[in-house]
Amino acid sequence: MKEREIVVFDFDGTLTRKDTLLEFIKFAKGKWRFYIGILFLSPILIAYLLHLYPNDKAKQVVFRHFFKGMPYNKFKQLGKNFSTHIDKIINVPIFKKQESYYKAGATIYVISASIVEWVEPWCKAHHVSQVFGTLIEVSEDKRITGRFLSKNCYGQEKVNRLLSVEPNRKSYHLIAYGDSNGDRELLAFADEGNLIRKDSITKSQNLQVIFRFGIVGCIAVFIQFAAYYILVGYSTHNIALPVSYTISLAVNYLLTTLFTFHVKPSKKNSIGFMGSHAINFTLQFLSLNLFIWFGIQKQWAIIPVFFICVPINFLLIRLSMKQ
Repeated sequence: MKEREIVVFDFDGTLTRKDTLLEFIKFAKGKWRFYIGILFLSPILIAYLLHLYPNDKAKQVVFRHFFKGMPYNKFKQLGKNFSTHIDKIINVPIFKKQESYYKAGATIYVISASIVEWVEPWCKAHHVSQVFGTLIEVSEDKRITGRFLSKNCYGQEKVNRLLSVEPNRKSYHLIAYGDSNGDRELLAFADEGNLIRKDSITKSQNLQVIFRFGIVGCIAVFIQFAAYYILVGYSTHNIALPVSYTISLAVNYLLTTLFTFHVKPSKKNSIGFMGSHAINFTLQFLSLNLFIWFGIQKQWAIIPVFFICVPINFLLIRLSMKQ
């Protein structure tokens, strides 16, 4: 008798090519509210990227910021509608493997750290027997509280979720697919663990992008500072700032697309780039005036502004270049 076969897939980065939390926020809230929210949350996100803030807490903070208070029925409907967007970001080679396993008679599970309400509708339409993900808390009046009911479905928790429905491990042959550290326990637990090698950005490539961004950032900052320092001697700081920023911006866009991220300048990424810099300029304007109000000379007040705005701008620009 042929041994029963179970195939488990991670979702984000395995069956899809992008993180669906960020994609769902943009889908549900629109890009402008998404970018403004990311700006507001940037201290938490930077701490997470520097491994100073845990993954599960950062995720919950982001989720709470965007969805706390939303009626649950509306949220659930957005999850169903999101299925058509997921189709656009599917990792086709891995999806074809899933389909071939299904046709061969395997039981298919998806175990993801993403929220069940937007993962499950797509999965149910594509032969997935059951979805395990992060569960959210709903209040008595059927609104989202912003808190998670379950543990973040990450690491050993993925193995635990599988065993909750398939406890007799010796009764089946287990194949698992994942793409990140959060999948390693599941892959090790499987008879066949398949770690997906990302085509997008590896850790070494990520460091290269950060290095190139640093070079371009230094050039842009030097151009802006030089122009600002000259102009502020002949005008007010509120005139010198936008003029110097505009001069720097043109050079920055060309270098960012062609050198930092190796993408062609396009209408789409230019809109994202300008949107990111509109947020960055607003932050520069406010912080510059704040530092001058604190008593720093206007010629030098722009220097601490750079320390605040450059890291935040990197996050925003990177998101816009991925569109």
